[in-house]
Amino acid sequence: MTSILQDREGVLWFGTGGGVSQYDGQKFITFTVKDGLAGNDVRTIFQDREGHLWFGTVGGGVSRYSGQTLTTFTTKDGLAGDLVSSTVQDQEGYLWFSTSSGYSSHGKGVSRYDGQEFVTLTTEDGLASNSMSSVLKDRDGHLWFGTSKGVSRYDGKTFTTFTTQEGLADNYVNSIIQDREGDIWVGTPGGVSRYDGKTFTTFTTQDGLANHRIRSIFQDREGRIWISTFSGLNLYDGRTFMTFTTQDGLAGNFVESIIQDREGFLWFSTVNGVSRYDGRTFITFTTQDGLVNNQGSSLLQDREGCLWFSTGGGVSRYDGQTFQTLTRQDGLVGNWVESIFQDREGNIWFGTTNGVTRFRPPAPSPPPIFIDAVIADRRYEGVSELSIPSTGGVTILEFHGMSFKTRPDAMVYRYRLRGYEEEWKTTRERRVEYHDLPIGDYVFEVVAVDRDLVYSEQPATVKVTVVPDPRIEALTEALSGASGEFVGTSEALRKVQTQLSWVAQTDVVALILGETGTGKGLAARAVHAMSEERDGPFIQVNCGAIPEGLVESELFGHEKGAFTCATSRKLGKVEVAEGGTLFLDEIGDMPIEAQTRLLRLLEERTFERVGGTETLKAEARVIAATNRGLAQMVSEGKFREDLYFRVTTFPVRMPPLRERREDIPLLAAYFMERMASHLNKEVSHLTSDALALLRTYDWPGNIRELEHAVQRAVIVCRGPALRAEDITLEFGKAGSAPAEEVVTLEEHERRYIQSVLDRTGWAIRGPDGAAAILGLHEATLRSRMKKLGILRPQA
Repeated sequence: MTSILQDREGVLWFGTGGGVSQYDGQKFITFTVKDGLAGNDVRTIFQDREGHLWFGTVGGGVSRYSGQTLTTFTTKDGLAGDLVSSTVQDQEGYLWFSTSSGYSSHGKGVSRYDGQEFVTLTTEDGLASNSMSSVLKDRDGHLWFGTSKGVSRYDGKTFTTFTTQEGLADNYVNSIIQDREGDIWVGTPGGVSRYDGKTFTTFTTQDGLANHRIRSIFQDREGRIWISTFSGLNLYDGRTFMTFTTQDGLAGNFVESIIQDREGFLWFSTVNGVSRYDGRTFITFTTQDGLVNNQGSSLLQDREGCLWFSTGGGVSRYDGQTFQTLTRQDGLVGNWVESIFQDREGNIWFGTTNGVTRFRPPAPSPPPIFIDAVIADRRYEGVSELSIPSTGGVTILEFHGMSFKTRPDAMVYRYRLRGYEEEWKTTRERRVEYHDLPIGDYVFEVVAVDRDLVYSEQPATVKVTVVPDPRIEALTEALSGASGEFVGTSEALRKVQTQLSWVAQTDVVALILGETGTGKGLAARAVHAMSEERDGPFIQVNCGAIPEGLVESELFGHEKGAFTCATSRKLGKVEVAEGGTLFLDEIGDMPIEAQTRLLRLLEERTFERVGGTETLKAEARVIAATNRGLAQMVSEGKFREDLYFRVTTFPVRMPPLRERREDIPLLAAYFMERMASHLNKEVSHLTSDALALLRTYDWPGNIRELEHAVQRAVIVCRGPALRAEDITLEFGKAGSAPAEEVVTLEEHERRYIQSVLDRTGWAIRGPDGAAAILGLHEATLRSRMKKLGILRPQA
């Protein structure tokens, strides 16, 4: 499909490679060479002031249709050449045809038709070249011909030719436009030239153009000139050039077409997607956003304000919120869409390589939308309101829309979870997932969008309340030992408590050092509780548990669009901790890039969100902790030296358990009582043998290891006393140095399950079986045994 035109009577005409077709709203009538058409390959369609239609063909000349008969003109009738590339009518009513000779690239000049005869004008008459690429009629009625050897202006009597000698950038002219001030802009392979009626001013890469090879020129409503080149896009504001490329957010450097919509946004179709420019930034849309194909060609805004994008894989329509697509599956005759046209009745016509398709927007029929289920700790169906426990897992919402005119897989859905996100998102899936929803109240809303961009009348909603899981709360309380108090009376512990009270009264950064399991987190909470920030939040960040690329976003937050998945603004932990304490656990694991921004935070108390420009003030106290040797890391280049001196102003070392053995009986009794209370078991004391075993062990895992050992012992003990044989130590016999063996978490789990099985005589089911002791379902335990390769030993 090469051209589409609607004549004054409303009849549509389609130029194709097999003739020209007329559509009167009911049927097609096709004209070919058998009916008198000059040639079947119709390149241009033009209607003159008298209402005659002119069909320019490739190799056959031009045909005039008066409404009843076709009259053909060729070189025999005075036409300069048989390949007609463009037609224009001047102010005197003369018709001008730019031509070539057959399929040759060598032009034959331009022909003027006065209604009776053709007059051919060539280089002998002053035309720059007989081979033409573009024709323009300016406001004064003058004709401009872009040729391969310059640009020629015809004032009704004579030609005036301009070349590089007159200031033209290059003699090969690609495009010509006239701006609102009346200046003529000429695009060439050597740059762009502006003619003000007297002289040419030429702009090239030295003046700021992205590339001197010009593709097209466009003027927006504000009068700015946009120039598409082979290496990017240029904006000329009357004084200077500004260049935009993919580095600035443009979808692709090769721009195929440009339009400006009703809101003033500029749209650029490229071979890598389509971009919208709001005067400050580019927003790019690709197949990931719903565009049917990234290779775009033409753009159209219809009367309803929707934008249409023709691509090599179908056509996409965008209403400002949602993309919908039309392909061969929806009735499009071909997916390679070359042109889009809207007729006077509002129908949209798509010219494809396989034919033409008419799209007639039907009467709106809003698709109903239904929420099928909410899946959290279990599956909930047909509910409008529910409470789910905060298990820290995945919450899934399933839904579907219905439409008789849209395939199920072609439906689009708009959704949001109010209370968690305010912006609407788009998906083509019939389910969405949310991970680790915080405790709170939320409302999920979803609407369906059919093929015609008709939305559901009302969103389907479900209210979801995330509440604390009483089982998790009880278990956490029992296992954590986070009472906020230290347990013990040793000299080493009293010394640490004194140091923590000192640093709590200041605003310096407290650095808590110590091996894993010594209670660094408890020490940080103690500083917070004794400080002026005690009424504010205590926000803990495990620097080693955050993926390296997300550390800065987690700490300082990010703006919408800062990176691919940043669909909305997110506050970082620094802002969330305002008025309280920010605890940076395992600071030694922080990437070196993030350390730079942390240093600024500590020294200047300011920061910016990732992707943002606003400088924000930090209003939180900072406490850090690590089990690593920071001084050694500085010498190895893994930790910034300036940050090291900044965080080591007041270090506090937590003593390992082997240095405070006198506290072991108190700690063991404390953990025993808490675990027994949680399990509702009557375990009242530890035997002397059990205490002796605990005192002589070296505790490489420190207090945490002691806590876990006591918890396991309470689980397996069978009476009121916790005995030595109930205690399983991780790294060997008491009194010996811990083995150097380091095992994986999976191996640790395998060994622990096998030890419980040994204690129960490999009984799995029943109240005293291993499954009950471990708190697992029998089938789950058997599955874990199979995965871990745990087999019962042969008798």
